[in-house]
Amino acid sequence: ARAAPARPGRMPRAAGGARVWVLRHAERGAGCGFAEPLTAAGRDQAAGSVREALSRVPRLRAVYASPYLRCLETAEPFVAARGLLTRVEYSLCEHPDPPGEGPVPPALPAEWAREFSLDEGYCSNFPARALALGGNASGAQLRQRVLPFLREVASRHAAGGGGGGRPSVLLVTHQSVCHQLIGLDRGLDVRALDAGYQGRPEAMDFPVGGLAELKRPL
Repeated sequence: ARAAPARPGRMPRAAGGARVWVLRHAERGAGCGFAEPLTAAGRDQAAGSVREALSRVPRLRAVYASPYLRCLETAEPFVAARGLLTRVEYSLCEHPDPPGEGPVPPALPAEWAREFSLDEGYCSNFPARALALGGNASGAQLRQRVLPFLREVASRHAAGGGGGGRPSVLLVTHQSVCHQLIGLDRGLDVRALDAGYQGRPEAMDFPVGGLAELKRPL
């Protein structure tokens, strides 16, 4: 099949780019704020079934995660065991902003840097302050930040000349982001994607701890 040109609302394509996997965080508590942690069951899930599933992802080279606590907690058992570092990426933030909260803080709490295996030298592709400036309410605003990040990360981790297949990268994020990325990957129209969940969160059914590969080649 012919490759479609990249344009807003379509998954970007680039021959030889990295394989991209999306992971929804494990089970969180009753709240949905920035610092809402995983439940005890969620921590068990992160250390158990999620870690096991990630161990089967071929040539996993890098892990990018939303700065929300529940995403960092989900990634930590795997990255710590593999000797990797999580790269905090604001493109992957919760969407829309949780009720009663403004945009995410521009920096993580100091204690999180001690608690998690973070790549402190990584500079997010999408600055935290841009969430406040650009807004985080519509599906279009989400795509405007996530799709450029996908193009950049697929190029950054593109397969070299050493053989062995394409490398993989992991994105640890939230239900709404998974919904958009997987929907675009399946070729769904953006209007249908947006209408399908606006005001109806039950329309999004990607499970907690769920892992999926974006099949359209990046």
